[in-house]
Amino acid sequence: MPAEVMETTFLGPARVVDALGSRALLDFPERVVWAELALPYAHQLVEGDLVLAIGQHERWYVIGVLASRGLTTIMVPADLSIKAPRGSIHLSAANGVHLSAARVKIKADKLDLAARRMTERFQEATRWIKGLFHIRAHRLCASVESDYRLNAGRIAEHAAAEVKINGQQIHLG
Repeated sequence: MPAEVMETTFLGPARVVDALGSRALLDFPERVVWAELALPYAHQLVEGDLVLAIGQHERWYVIGVLASRGLTTIMVPADLSIKAPRGSIHLSAANGVHLSAARVKIKADKLDLAARRMTERFQEATRWIKGLFHIRAHRLCASVESDYRLNAGRIAEHAAAEVKINGQQIHLG
């Protein structure tokens, strides 16, 4: 950098050449300098990131991230509450959202799920439905390795075509 620029405080973009812990090697047009990360959150800079840097002489700081492929982590020492008392909270990600916890609890007056494909895996599962449990499907296939039991006050089944029942013994009545 020209000498007159080095005597004043510089504020502007810089490209990350290398990153090591809380330090980053920044590339300016005429100089390469090491800078300390001075961000209000934990962020892992990677080579090629574009940051906002401030400094002069040998004291440089990264005070913003303009474009990055690195991981940003928000960590708090105890419980965390995110609230929007007069609005909504939206989470959006191009490559997925992952939740990991010993227990996840969801409470809602109405829960809408929409997906092109869904997979559920449980060791055990129980559902309590106070009113109607309605399934609407183009096709329905169930495979049960052991017993299949259905208890109902009344069963009404209808088929537009044939009905097949196959078993070693069939008990009616």
